[in-house]
Amino acid sequence: MEQERKNNDNKEYDNNNADHAYQGWILYTRPESIRNRHYIDLYHEACQKYGMSVTLGIYDQERPEVLCINGSESPVSPYADGREERLCELICQQRPDFVVNRTRDYRLALALEASGVRVYNNSQVARLGNDKDMAYRYMQRRGIPVMPIVCGAEAEPDCYPVVVKSCAGHGGTEVFLICDAAEWRRWKQDSYQKDTKYVVQQAASDTGRDLRVYVVGGQIVASVLRTSRVDFRSNTGLGGEAVMYELNSEETRLVKEIISELDIGMAGVDFIFHHGRPVFNEIEDVVGARMLYALTDDNIVDTYVSYIRRDLEAGSR
Repeated sequence: MEQERKNNDNKEYDNNNADHAYQGWILYTRPESIRNRHYIDLYHEACQKYGMSVTLGIYDQERPEVLCINGSESPVSPYADGREERLCELICQQRPDFVVNRTRDYRLALALEASGVRVYNNSQVARLGNDKDMAYRYMQRRGIPVMPIVCGAEAEPDCYPVVVKSCAGHGGTEVFLICDAAEWRRWKQDSYQKDTKYVVQQAASDTGRDLRVYVVGGQIVASVLRTSRVDFRSNTGLGGEAVMYELNSEETRLVKEIISELDIGMAGVDFIFHHGRPVFNEIEDVVGARMLYALTDDNIVDTYVSYIRRDLEAGSR
């Protein structure tokens, strides 16, 4: 099966003879579009390889109801009068066959889906990937192991240590390890934001170690173990180190169970470890791939675009 996937991923398409030259959008916020220029170029190259094209679109954080494609602006929120009609007008003008949503905003995915556009990742994955409380409760309902949580940081925890996380934080930001009541009081005074949604979670026993599993098209494609000697967080952007990792049978089973009911285009499924066993930590909807490109010769963007091409073809039959 793995060899078959690799053969499919390496299949070249003749742009002139392809049955359909799929045209899509890749959407970013403006700051992220600047930071990820090389990554966006990889999408352009992979799309060209597979008989497709992709146009960069900017989702303006200062005007979150507006999407800009090739200089054309349109409201995108599905909740305000007339905005669905304006979005449909933009879609009819440029008619994307697909959208790669790298904005982290599930509402944008919802609006595009309501207009009949295939979105990667879809609104469900985008929402779970950007609201930790919702993701933890979803996993708990499905029997996936999660460290005990409380939503909200108004009340002091019953026991320590705990990890406090903003529900929408990424890359290890807005995550705090709190070991006693004095640290809790300091955190409340110095860092607590009333307009931020938090979860308070029992700390796992094995700090400074986590596992990221890359999933493309509902299939496991790579795994990376991250460790840190300087921080309880193991993110490479915070000084952690990364090595390629081979999943054991328990980890493989757990990942497959998590993704079995999710329509994932490309995402990271992250685990922490409690007494040596994997515990779900989060889904990275807009997963980064710098670690993979640094550690291997594999091109995960190529794999992703190849999957999108096959998925669009399957949907058109």
